[in-house]
Amino acid sequence: MRRHTILATRNLHAGHSGYAALLVSRQQESLEPSTDAQRVVELQPDELEALHTDDVVLIEPSGKVTILWDNDSPHNVLILTNCCNNRCIMCPQPIAVDNEDIRSFHRRILQLAKGTNVSEVAITGGEPTLNLDDLCEVIEICKRRFPRTKVSLLTNGRRFDDFRAAKLLAHISHPNLTYCIALYADVDCLHDAIVGAKGAFVQTIRAFHNLALLKQRIEIRIVILKQNYRYLSRMAEFIYRNFPFVVHIAFMGLEATGPATEHLDKIWIEPLDYAEELLLAVATLRQRNLHVSVYNLPLCILPERLWGFARDSISRWKKTFLPVCSECTVRDVCPGLFSTSERQSSKISPFMNEPPLAAKHCSQKR
Repeated sequence: MRRHTILATRNLHAGHSGYAALLVSRQQESLEPSTDAQRVVELQPDELEALHTDDVVLIEPSGKVTILWDNDSPHNVLILTNCCNNRCIMCPQPIAVDNEDIRSFHRRILQLAKGTNVSEVAITGGEPTLNLDDLCEVIEICKRRFPRTKVSLLTNGRRFDDFRAAKLLAHISHPNLTYCIALYADVDCLHDAIVGAKGAFVQTIRAFHNLALLKQRIEIRIVILKQNYRYLSRMAEFIYRNFPFVVHIAFMGLEATGPATEHLDKIWIEPLDYAEELLLAVATLRQRNLHVSVYNLPLCILPERLWGFARDSISRWKKTFLPVCSECTVRDVCPGLFSTSERQSSKISPFMNEPPLAAKHCSQKR
């Protein structure tokens, strides 16, 4: 099986032959003993250290190595497409034309993946519902290979305003599938303006009800922006009155990267400036016995009353802290920051007191 396996090693020797490729440390003195490998790629020691047994990696012709499936991480992401039918003003993901082989690419990842330590797979894009046949096939593979692994489908939901489309995916009967649907306002004009698609609000509302009729698990995701932060409590009331069947609501901090940076001055709002509105929105939903969380925001810029709702939601590969965080007493349970963001809150500062009891809940994953 060596010809189908990549070996990562710090100490190359003559016995390391017959592998599809070798990933070696740049500190290695000689590569001569294993030149029969199809590829020999030199990595920095820290890059080699980031690899784990049963990871799935892509080796590009340039020698760049990308981890597509991190078997040591409980959370993995599949980007099913780079295309989208929205043009969200805060989207961190560039829109692009897909390669012809993208469908077989994701099937190959799932076929190779072991799933030993993986508790959640997020399926995202672009908009992953644009090619419904491809999406259904991926969900089928996940159900067959990792039936106990939670699958989160990150979508704008518009495709499911067609009941037949919703029914097609629902009939796969994946036992742990959650539809994570974006909603940014409680009125059509504002939601449509944020997502850059007229009529999107109405389609999304229909999708909620179609999926509910099919008894599917639905999570609502709300990215907080300058455009909608004043209406968070109003949105909470709207969700309770119209979608009491959803299993979870997540209020989310902004990831200021990619296309979002083009509109950063228009969309950026300091988290402390919307703290009271967020607190009221969370309280409104919690009092109605709805499950609610806060994603992507560090503890120091949240009121302590919200710490019990903060979740460790940022993917491990792009979670970071600032130098000032090194002396913080709650760093170990803090959700952290996006390393990818081009702008961070100017109010980040270390918490120096004894961690309150609520901080213990922050380390829980979503």
